[in-house]
Amino acid sequence: MSKISYLDHVATLLPPEEVATFQACYQQRLPKTIKVMRSKIAIDDFVQLVTDMGWKLEPTTNSDCFHVHTFTDSATLGQHFLHQGGFFYIQELSASRSAPLLDAQRGEIVLDMCAAPGGKTIQLADEGAFVIANEPLNPRRKALIYNINRTGMINTAVTNIDGTRFGNSYPEFFDKILVDAPCSGEGMSYKTGGPISRNEGLIKSLARMQVKLMDSAIQACKIGGTIVYSTCTLNQIENEEVISTITEKYKGVVELEFSKKYRPHRDHCGGFFVAKFQKTARCATSDSSPKIPLKTPDFNLSDKLQSQVKSYLAEQFGISNILDTTLFFSTTNTIYATTKDYQAIHGKLSLDKVGIPLFDISRDNRWIPLHALGNIFGQLASQNSFELDNKQAQAYAEQKDLHVSSNIHTTSDNFLLLQRKNYGFSLAKKVDDILKNKII
Repeated sequence: MSKISYLDHVATLLPPEEVATFQACYQQRLPKTIKVMRSKIAIDDFVQLVTDMGWKLEPTTNSDCFHVHTFTDSATLGQHFLHQGGFFYIQELSASRSAPLLDAQRGEIVLDMCAAPGGKTIQLADEGAFVIANEPLNPRRKALIYNINRTGMINTAVTNIDGTRFGNSYPEFFDKILVDAPCSGEGMSYKTGGPISRNEGLIKSLARMQVKLMDSAIQACKIGGTIVYSTCTLNQIENEEVISTITEKYKGVVELEFSKKYRPHRDHCGGFFVAKFQKTARCATSDSSPKIPLKTPDFNLSDKLQSQVKSYLAEQFGISNILDTTLFFSTTNTIYATTKDYQAIHGKLSLDKVGIPLFDISRDNRWIPLHALGNIFGQLASQNSFELDNKQAQAYAEQKDLHVSSNIHTTSDNFLLLQRKNYGFSLAKKVDDILKNKII
């Protein structure tokens, strides 16, 4: 098929007067869009901080998302210290549309069934829900874990499961589920600068898999819960036809509450499709595959550990006002932070990772602080902390050591929590007059 076959196909779906506008718009690159991490920094503080750096932001219909029109720093947006420090996430505006439809709340267990690279998981976790981020492919799961760690989302866990198996293994387990399904990606071709060819056979194969993922999600969702389906494609086979199949198959079980197709020429964003369902009744699983074996983690969640970590943070860094929702746990080699919502699923799901690592535990049982300690709790420190300026923060984000005054106070092990504008950024080990880089 010719390279313009996709645009020819779209031309059959649009009013004639919109075709030329769509084709022109579709081959233009969209502005960079960022999501500010509200759980880390107040939006007004972020806007002031980057405006002082010379950035020009344009608000969007999402209150925590901005188009970046002017970016004056020498580093790229992804290399900038505010990105490396977890203050924002780069996410195309259309991709930010699906997660808010779940209206995720604190205390809820939310499944992001197809989570990598992590943008929607981070959106959901930033609202306070405990998010199970699933990704069965190893390279993509590594990117997911990196982004969760970079943004300090302790209220997360990562699974490595075929998404079609959740329904049979965990029926009516999750409060809400996002199925941002693998798709043909036709809505994102602007990233490559223009039109793409179509593979109808692949599209139909993807649609069959998308229906199976929705089967699993409907079975795994609690009655009264919400399921959101989304793709970054515009064809009807992967969108309207999948939704039609689901509503017919689960009549009386789910209700379609909302759907929308975002088109570049109308909505000034990448092509995207979303649909929101509410589960109203129980449904029987038709999946006869074996249930996923349960791997119960050997975590130390004891009250003694909670007291030990809090005492360490208070004594070493003057941190005493940790949120009551925070939960610490340890394995043989590492101490982590998560939230108490994790206790509701402990031993009930097979998990690859929970929370964020704060300390390594040495062979002689010493606690060795990690980057995330400064990133997550640094803003609470009243001692043994150091305020970076923009130049220092950027150098540190580029994994460079910093030269500083030799009379800076540190812990007995020479560690410092690093801050920018009094917000947590990272951690360093001071050796003479050098801050040794510990950023991830």
